[in-house]
Amino acid sequence: ELIQPKEKDLDYVANIYINNIVKDARVVIKFLQENGIDAMLISGGFRSSIIPLAEYVGIPKQNIFANDLIFGEKGEYLGFDGKNLLSQEKGKKKQIEKLKHKKNGRYAIIGDGVSELETEPETDFRIGFGGFISREKVFNEADVFLSEQTFYPLILLLLDSHKIQKIFYEQPENRELLIKAFNSMRGVKFNSRARLLKQSIIELYEEFVFFVKNVRE
Repeated sequence: ELIQPKEKDLDYVANIYINNIVKDARVVIKFLQENGIDAMLISGGFRSSIIPLAEYVGIPKQNIFANDLIFGEKGEYLGFDGKNLLSQEKGKKKQIEKLKHKKNGRYAIIGDGVSELETEPETDFRIGFGGFISREKVFNEADVFLSEQTFYPLILLLLDSHKIQKIFYEQPENRELLIKAFNSMRGVKFNSRARLLKQSIIELYEEFVFFVKNVRE
């Protein structure tokens, strides 16, 4: 109500999103999707600005969840959809709770705000992202925190160890992606809840290093 955005303003915002996206986002999201991860975009932002971004990174429209603004015939702002869960307090938690009734499985959420932390217990892992801005509360309370401007760690954080092993040994064309993921882990902080995940990644790294060393010898 204070901003009174026009419909065309959302196109401008969409371009800002795309121009400032994490550079490896498209590659990583595509790789995760090819290996069984159902990527979704859940945002307190506005759908008209979010859709072009989602299309750019390859997230289908049915996996986009964002706020809806209402405009008049001349593109003037009339209001917003107050029934949309994401317009409400702890909206992301409510949205994921609703999703879980339709899609079973483990849920992880990544973001740079407190709203991602609020999704507990609906999410199994809350991954804080500090690539653009680092918030102290997110840094301290996220199960895993990414301090670098890269999504490569998500490959190791979201795929189970058996899947990663299968990719490494059976898909040599994708080893470079895994190597980039391992190299990016230096900027990742784990808290106590994620200690088992951290240990499994360390064990995978040691196994692959041993394998490469033996191959070279």
